[in-house]
Amino acid sequence: MALQTGSNSFHTSIKSNAAAAVIARQDRIPVWALPNLSIGIIGMGLFFTFFDIGDVNVSFIQTCTQIVPGCLPQTASH
Repeated sequence: MALQTGSNSFHTSIKSNAAAAVIARQDRIPVWALPNLSIGIIGMGLFFTFFDIGDVNVSFIQTCTQIVPGCLPQTASH
């Protein structure tokens, strides 16, 4: 039994050393490898993508309610 507890603490110290080594390597990685303009371009791309998805959905429901008799926003997607 004592031999087993000793080996468990040994494995724990190896794991903590490995974790410390990984964190130390991550600390040496630069914060952002791309130019600062890249985050703006990525952000604008996401904005236009999700705006377009929402806009098309709203436009479809509005068109359905205007040209199809009995079309309600709750039933427009069916």
